[in-house]
Amino acid sequence: MAGLVTALVVLVPRVPSNAAAVGAGVACGGALGNLVSLLAWSQGVPDPLVLAGDTHGVAFNLADLFALAGDALLLSAALLYGLRHSERLRQPL
Repeated sequence: MAGLVTALVVLVPRVPSNAAAVGAGVACGGALGNLVSLLAWSQGVPDPLVLAGDTHGVAFNLADLFALAGDALLLSAALLYGLRHSERLRQPL
């Protein structure tokens, strides 16, 4: 997880997109929230939101939602940037 956060901090400023920066910040905040909950509560997910079916269930917290939303925003911003600037990305350095 530390490698992912480090990669986001190093690589995202190179993409000139405010949406990518916001997505990376939200994703890092969710990851740090999960780290804090891991260190503070040894019993598992604190204050879980539970979606239960007949045989299986999923428990998650708000940090998980923020990490997922930040990742989705970051990936969609990177994808849109790549599609809009595909001709420039193909040029040799």
